[in-house]
Amino acid sequence: MPAHEGLRRTLVVASREMVERGRSRAYRLSTLIAILAMAAIILIPSLLSDDTKTHRIGLAGAEAAGVSEALAAQATAADLRVRTTSYDTVVAGEQAVRDGKIDVLLVDGTTLEWRRQPNASLAALVGDAVQAVHIRDRAAQLGLSMETVGSLLAPVALSSRQLWNAGGVGENAQDVGMIAVVLILLAVSIYGNAVLTGVVQEKQTRVAEVLLARMRPRELLAGKVIGIGGLGLAQFALIIATAAVSLTAVDAADAPHVATSIWVWLVVWFALGYGFYSVVYAGVGALASRVEDASGVAAPISVVMFACYFAALSALDSPESTMTTVLSFVPPSAPFVMPMRLTLTTVPAWQVFTAALLTALTIWLLVLVAGRIYSGALLRTGTRIPLRVAWRSGVRQA
Repeated sequence: MPAHEGLRRTLVVASREMVERGRSRAYRLSTLIAILAMAAIILIPSLLSDDTKTHRIGLAGAEAAGVSEALAAQATAADLRVRTTSYDTVVAGEQAVRDGKIDVLLVDGTTLEWRRQPNASLAALVGDAVQAVHIRDRAAQLGLSMETVGSLLAPVALSSRQLWNAGGVGENAQDVGMIAVVLILLAVSIYGNAVLTGVVQEKQTRVAEVLLARMRPRELLAGKVIGIGGLGLAQFALIIATAAVSLTAVDAADAPHVATSIWVWLVVWFALGYGFYSVVYAGVGALASRVEDASGVAAPISVVMFACYFAALSALDSPESTMTTVLSFVPPSAPFVMPMRLTLTTVPAWQVFTAALLTALTIWLLVLVAGRIYSGALLRTGTRIPLRVAWRSGVRQA
């Protein structure tokens, strides 16, 4: 049987799933509610809050007199707000940066220390203030010859040092990672369960018997996964587009700036995570004979999925630990842990590609395995089919 015929039948099933489910009232209503909710989450706080953000600046080490006043004057000129805090030791100031109590620490009037990546506008504000203090001090001590004027106008070079490598993401990197992981979890939960119930419904209504007379079980399974996944990607694309438009409308300067490559990888891992779990959902869905039994057969998958989700949350505090690195390669946890690592630290390219390849190969193997379970259990009705029986029956039919 030509391979292109199998692909054509798979795409026919996918198209059928997209058309039928896309026309459903539940899908349209859930899409509308999600879009409105996303817009409200972004727009309402912006409308209710004060547009002017207070920048928190810490001072430590040898501090020139008048720096706080100069910072206040520079902020007023730039229509900004600042709040300065002096620390007795540099260590105390650095701890305040790590704890998020201040945005930046000025050490000895020469070095800016950040929790993650520097904020260019805030660095310029502090630099201008330090420059103004230096000019004032020099003017009080020196004459006004041409050489002195040149010295007064000489810029003060500020070096920056990151206390945590953020891998190309701004100060809100953990928010980006959390949003990505939550979206993946929602996609897997919602659309993976849609695949599960779809399989059980077709089995219960005997529609599967008609479909299997014209195609292989593996083609039917892959078509359902691709079709429902396509709808899911379309829905989440609309939600993300709504978020982007809303952020632009409110001119959200605090929104994290993420490299394009990271956005691409987040989409890739979104698709890989959905593909992995939906294939498993489809395979075990054939073991149930009624929709009421679907949640029972899928319970172990939900346990694994939420365990991987919590593993991703633990990566917030240790994105470069050995355990986090290992979990980002394991296919069940990789779609959750790797996006978190990508937004929190610099991940070597070979690790990202290797983890993605391992997950993709595992999905391909799962399609073969789930296809056998699918073929062995889809035409059986009555009580819940044991996995061992479905596997053996599927091998005989293969």
